Amino acid sequence: MTSLTSWADLVDLYEYRVADVLAGRRPRGGRRALSDLHEALRTAPLTPALTRRLRQADRQYRAHQQSAGPGPEREAASGPSPAGWAGAAPGDPAEAQAWTELRWLGWQAGLRARLAELGSTLQAEPDTLSLRVLYAALETADREARGQAAGLAVPGAGDPLAALHRPEVLAGLLSALGELLGTPQGPARLRAALARVQETPFPRHPDADVLAARIQAAQREPISLQAREALIQALRAPYPPERDPRERPAIREAARRLSQRLDALLEGAPAGAGETGPGGAGPLRFRQVPARSILYAATSAALETPGDAASELVIHLPGGREARWRGLTLRWQPIGANWQLQVGGELTLLRPGRPAAERVQTVQTPGARLLLAVSGAYLRLQVLDPPSGPPQEPQEGAAGAVQAPAAPAPAPSDPLEQLAARARVVAALLDPADHHAPLRLARAAARQLRGGALDPAAFGPASAERYAAAPPDLLLALARKGAGALLAHAARLAPEALDGALEAGAAALALPPARARTLQARLRAALVPPPLAPPSPPGAPPTSPAELALGGPFLRFGLGGRPVTLRAAGCEVTLRLDEEGRALVSLPGQAEAVLDDLLVLPLLPGADLLLVRQGREVAAALEAARLP
Repeated sequence: MTSLTSWADLVDLYEYRVADVLAGRRPRGGRRALSDLHEALRTAPLTPALTRRLRQADRQYRAHQQSAGPGPEREAASGPSPAGWAGAAPGDPAEAQAWTELRWLGWQAGLRARLAELGSTLQAEPDTLSLRVLYAALETADREARGQAAGLAVPGAGDPLAALHRPEVLAGLLSALGELLGTPQGPARLRAALARVQETPFPRHPDADVLAARIQAAQREPISLQAREALIQALRAPYPPERDPRERPAIREAARRLSQRLDALLEGAPAGAGETGPGGAGPLRFRQVPARSILYAATSAALETPGDAASELVIHLPGGREARWRGLTLRWQPIGANWQLQVGGELTLLRPGRPAAERVQTVQTPGARLLLAVSGAYLRLQVLDPPSGPPQEPQEGAAGAVQAPAAPAPAPSDPLEQLAARARVVAALLDPADHHAPLRLARAAARQLRGGALDPAAFGPASAERYAAAPPDLLLALARKGAGALLAHAARLAPEALDGALEAGAAALALPPARARTLQARLRAALVPPPLAPPSPPGAPPTSPAELALGGPFLRFGLGGRPVTLRAAGCEVTLRLDEEGRALVSLPGQAEAVLDDLLVLPLLPGADLLLVRQGREVAAALEAARLP
């Protein structure tokens, strides 16, 4: 029993038995058989899609065990818990509940967008076969949930009863799909229904035997041939017409493709997302709240300063009234039971008491589009789109700033290309040589461009002590902040003004002129970055392991269900998506790092690995660690 089909059947069997437990029924063979089946699957050579299904069933089973309380049989037979999120134990149940619901709301918003895209794709098919298969599978799953054994046959093209060509019918179908995927057994029920459609595209009518008996009786009637044919046609009239058996292969292939699309829809779902939802039935499985993750929290999860490199921010609203994040000023105040939030120049009202779908909204800011989700007294902001250009820095002391005529280059159309070019600037600033000379030079140049006086002692080697003692993530954040400041000036100033400030800074700090020239070149490249070669086919991972050449171009690839391995400076680097949808980077002998949108990792002396990410697209390059 080593074929992929056999393993898929066993995963189906495990999902069915878990569904029995969740429904309060005794699984066939008892919980011991369920545990034995889990052990066999845990070490089986499963495909990524089957592994995700097994983990999701595990999460549902463990959540049921925890909510039902320990018992002798449960403790003896429960399968091992899947890998969880390492984090601090929640110090406040309300905080843990809000953290769980905020991640759920964000994922649900993304799911609705993906479902709308899926509906447009399926409706564009000439014969809408996939849409008809989905319609039949959803109806079959609904009937099985109500205890009805008869499944629905896949309707024919142009079936007036299905009316899948009508926009309101399609919207209702996608809404039903989203609701089903958010229930505890929903994904397993839909997969079972698709498997049933794939096996039997045209289920036998429950009264087929009755019809056959009536037709046989009609054929024995002593009447004329014409009368007999008319009688048989009248007997068949209440029943659906027989379908062409040549449709079966196409229907089975459409059901198989829909199963793969379902895996893509559920990929990146937060653990426990399918087990319950806001307002849904069943116990809510709270997630552990990581340490230093919530701004203004009163517990161990408190975050001291928002990180500009992070793509999301969670705020405990009663704990403060203002924050600055990714170049945006956030201000909020209570208005009755609601909160008024100002993001930049945009005002929005947060209503914690509204239904889940009304507690999620988007706000367009000058730098990015943000998704806002509120749960009780907690707000989550998530970047949906990357900045369309370099962040603009406040003009402190602008009266004496260098204001030369500027002709800024247009912002690049590809966000990943912009991130890649910015990563080279950040990597240059992270060079620790000469007491972190690049960072000191960037600070000195920015001071001049803001119109401030340049004091060499303030940027001397002693000022770099905080860099030497800083942890890698803080140092990366400082380098990103410095790169952002320089790029903001580079976008609004003439090249001569920026070059003059860098050269004057290098001279004042007694640094080689090459330091200024290298930063100048990388800043210009960041404003008009070179194009990245697209993967072939688009979104595909590279041939693993892919080799990165020192100083070579960025390698662009897609990151999906399977890990991707790169070889750089003699090291093998693995990238993968975890259950939370985070991109994790593994280096030999080091803890996994999270790739939000930009990461610089030192490899061997003299080489840095640059990684940038936009959604499921990633680009990687190997850069010399020291400036010339």
